[in-house]
Amino acid sequence: MKYLIFLINSIVAAVLLILFGLSFVSPTKVPLVPSITLLTPVFITINVIFFLYWAIKLSKRSLLSLISLLICYPFFFSFFQLNVENNKASGEVKNKLKILDYNCYGLRGLDTRRDFKEELIGLINKEQPDVLFFQEAALSNFKGVLSEYKYKEATVTNNRPQGANPVFSKYPIVNKGYIGMDNVHIGRNALYVDIKVNKDTIRCYNAHLTSYRYTKDMGELQNVGPKNIIKRANIVFKYQEQQMLKIVEHLKTSPYPVIFCGDFNNMAFSYVYRKIKNAGNLKDTFNEAGSGFGATIYFPYFPTRIDYVLVDESLKVDNHKIIKTKDWSDHYPIIAEIKLPKE
Repeated sequence: MKYLIFLINSIVAAVLLILFGLSFVSPTKVPLVPSITLLTPVFITINVIFFLYWAIKLSKRSLLSLISLLICYPFFFSFFQLNVENNKASGEVKNKLKILDYNCYGLRGLDTRRDFKEELIGLINKEQPDVLFFQEAALSNFKGVLSEYKYKEATVTNNRPQGANPVFSKYPIVNKGYIGMDNVHIGRNALYVDIKVNKDTIRCYNAHLTSYRYTKDMGELQNVGPKNIIKRANIVFKYQEQQMLKIVEHLKTSPYPVIFCGDFNNMAFSYVYRKIKNAGNLKDTFNEAGSGFGATIYFPYFPTRIDYVLVDESLKVDNHKIIKTKDWSDHYPIIAEIKLPKE
């Protein structure tokens, strides 16, 4: 029996290593890569279970899963961190920028469909972020509120004001533009704004990569069927790669330190995440100062992190936290605090 268990263990460990390698491969080059890599958290969990099983028995077989987990450690720490000391409010610090990033789904509760604008404004008033990044929202959603955010911009798609990906800032926006996505089916344009914070200028991007448009209900997913789910995932990953290539090209031209926020609709071990992060020499605020499972979206089966605040290597991250809201959007607000270079 133990030989059969170890055989299964060996297969699971091998699959995890294959998934690690596939995360470096372009989705357009290998069609099945997108769908397979989505299973990475499952294989990490199974390998952890196998490691604990053999470790309890004081068996050398535990080394198999341990080695595979060590090789793939970036996967594990992409959705779990233990920055206990860093995950505290930094208080009043000069040259600090506080950010809120949130896919607010048009301020409609996903299941209840109720409006939660008043509660969101209450959270903003309590936290007092300096810059707000929203996805799936329009400037008109916030009409009559957020008066202290004097500067605001939103994207334009196909020469029409779309109101998606708006940015609100307490600091002056001195320049603006957008990264156009030629095919409307790919998704909304990405917005960028240059914000003047004291003597520093920061280029801020707000992006929303193509969505899967899947339900999170297991019964409904079963009705959709694995074949259709895989087909849709492959299409989405290819669209996301097209968006990523345009974003990467633009990131490389930035004359200022960058803050990149958005809903990637993909995990932190994905090809598109890695390419965007590396192109801008960016670091993930969750990795720097987050703690626990960094889930940014409600998904009942395992912690899923698809929303990010990425910042320039020159910027120190003081804090990262996720507000676990109920009956709001299916996403959760992210708050990050960043210390800017000294004046």
